[in-house]
Amino acid sequence: MHVARNALIPTVTLLGINIAYLIGGTVVIERVFALNGLGSAMLTAIDNRDFPVVQGVTTRLRARRDRRDLDNRSRHGAARPEDKAQVSAR
Repeated sequence: MHVARNALIPTVTLLGINIAYLIGGTVVIERVFALNGLGSAMLTAIDNRDFPVVQGVTTRLRARRDRRDLDNRSRHGAARPEDKAQVSAR
């Protein structure tokens, strides 16, 4: 159990990073297969110089990434109970 808990921390970190790249790759997939989504909306808005749409899509994707990072950090907290002990001892 001790080994699994320590091995979980880098695994969760790499999983979070890989999911970010996977979602970033959806822009390419949407363009190649002519699918509609945020990636194609972003590229169309860039082509048309529609800056409010670019800002909106960027904000949405950034909020999604920040949420994923927050979830990732909370999983780290669940995997490392000794950090909770240090915080509660202060």
